[in-house]
Amino acid sequence: MSKANNEHLRAEYVDVSDNLRHYGNMRFAQMTLFVAITAGLGSAVINDLKASCQWLRAIVGVGGAIATVIFWVLEERAADYWHHYIRRALQLEETLGYAQYKGRPAQSYVTATNAVRVFYAVVLLFWIWFTVLPSITAPLGNLPDVWLILLIGVPTILSLGAMVVLVRRVLRFRQRRVNEHE
Repeated sequence: MSKANNEHLRAEYVDVSDNLRHYGNMRFAQMTLFVAITAGLGSAVINDLKASCQWLRAIVGVGGAIATVIFWVLEERAADYWHHYIRRALQLEETLGYAQYKGRPAQSYVTATNAVRVFYAVVLLFWIWFTVLPSITAPLGNLPDVWLILLIGVPTILSLGAMVVLVRRVLRFRQRRVNEHE
């Protein structure tokens, strides 16, 4: 390898490392903004909305669900870029003889990306539950809270479990696609 080519690869390695930092920081900045928006909507729900304002409750619930989906998509795109740059960093390390990223702990299902996916899924389920709950509970009248929790909580937990299974299958599919392109 020529000295000029080696310098070019070193400069690219620095850029790739900077991009990894950028997308890692961007993911947490986006989550901070998302938590602030969700807290504001949640505060409006808890403090300001009365049971008689069902249409307003529905608007806030739908707005919360839309915000969750938007930020989840932003998170997925930032994660895609981060994963792209980590793969490129590993390629450059092989050529340059570096081991900064190559020596990192082995990846499993317990990753920051998967934890954030579960977080967004739970928040999305909350907004869906919050929006749909009044129409579900209205015909039930004065059913004790324990029964309401069971009636609504059990399907919510089952839905979350199904979502986790779906996310894992999507992740496996995406990983196979990435491996095919390498």
